[in-house]
Amino acid sequence: MDVRTSIKVLRSGDVRGRLAAVRDGRAAIRLATVAAGLHTGVLEVLAGRAATVEEVAGQVGATDRDLLRAFLETLVTTKVAARRGDRYELTRRGDAVLEDRMVRATYTAFSDFHTGLYRDLGTQLAGGPSRDDVSRQAPVIAELSEAMQPFTDALLREVVADLRPGSVLDIGCGAGRQLATLLTAAPAARGVGIELDPESADLARRHLDDHGVADRVDVLTGDARELLDTVEPVDLALLANVVYYVPVDERVDLFRAVHGRVRPGGAVVVVSTALLDDPFSRHFDLLLRAQQGRMELPDMQMLAGQLAEAGFVPGEPRRIAYGDPLTAVVADRP
Repeated sequence: MDVRTSIKVLRSGDVRGRLAAVRDGRAAIRLATVAAGLHTGVLEVLAGRAATVEEVAGQVGATDRDLLRAFLETLVTTKVAARRGDRYELTRRGDAVLEDRMVRATYTAFSDFHTGLYRDLGTQLAGGPSRDDVSRQAPVIAELSEAMQPFTDALLREVVADLRPGSVLDIGCGAGRQLATLLTAAPAARGVGIELDPESADLARRHLDDHGVADRVDVLTGDARELLDTVEPVDLALLANVVYYVPVDERVDLFRAVHGRVRPGGAVVVVSTALLDDPFSRHFDLLLRAQQGRMELPDMQMLAGQLAEAGFVPGEPRRIAYGDPLTAVVADRP
């Protein structure tokens, strides 16, 4: 492009806005391309071996070879695949998409419900049906929660060191990672996990077994509000990334039920993405509000007040992950 043409382009509109739009668009294309590689099974075919277009087509059931070749070439431009002669193979980046659970879950989630929300928003605003992402993608959501686990783990080890609990309860235990952290930090303690989604509960049992603590824990499947009465009193209860699934006007009742399961001198820890003026926080709140049911992110000061109303003595809410709206409240049971 010559100088005159460049000046004309620069003067023709909002250059920064255009560059930002192109940058965002290219990122969206990369996301969608890699996600399609997962959804179609193409990346799985290329795992551990190089394959021709014909070989890939035979494995994924593709009949349009030209379209498949064009897709493989697009994967090459995203650097998750490489071409060697007439064969395609995964790069190290492609291996990570398949082998790292967090990487795979991120591509799956952001190509599906995190962005599908916006594609369908007009229909929903006009009275269309609510979404079912939370129930449909529960295992993926459980995997994504792992990204914040190091920050939650550090807080839990701190609380366990102060409280020295003999028993712990994880409400909405997901894949069981935080419960494993609690039981590892308190090697003499017994634990109970409650998880609504059966697939996630099975994942929790496997994870707890892998960590060598399965003999000290029971994982119950069902609604915590219906199962809490069956649980023996504990010294420490945890609700990590679950409170936003409970309608605001039902949270005090939930906390009262938890209060009834925590022994005097014990505590409850509530960890949640908080409602803040942060892009991801506002996006996540919108996503929740679009679901079936009445879900929304908590205002943590309001949540602390709800814990107090339920009989706890809450500490000040505190951010536990730098640059992220992940926030925790530790509340004592007098």
